[in-house]
Amino acid sequence: MSDIYFKQLELGPMANFVYLIGDPATHEAAVVDPAWDTARILKTADKDGFKIRHVLLTHGHPDHIGGAEELAAKAGATVYMHEADASWLGVSKTQARFLKDGEVLKVGETPITCLHTPGHTPGSVCFLVDS
Repeated sequence: MSDIYFKQLELGPMANFVYLIGDPATHEAAVVDPAWDTARILKTADKDGFKIRHVLLTHGHPDHIGGAEELAAKAGATVYMHEADASWLGVSKTQARFLKDGEVLKVGETPITCLHTPGHTPGSVCFLVDS
């Protein structure tokens, strides 16, 4: 596997983990589950030289998606989540893209595969990062 930018942040009153995943060649990044403290997420990415272009949501619960709308608006990013949890999402449909099982999106040149893993919510997903 080639180099990848990966950072874990523990944020919010529930100590949720938020992840930054990026391509060091293009300096494009994704944020996974930005529920809290969007200012710190943006500051961290900026300090590390990355532009957030994607917001990836593992499921629709508020402690995972609470900052998605704000972060997407501030960063000019697209929000991605599984269509089965679409009713949880508050961002405009023009800012959101609904993923299907096995769909691959790219963060820079780094492929990330959506794996539908229903159970916790009907639209729960895992993201498989490969480079």
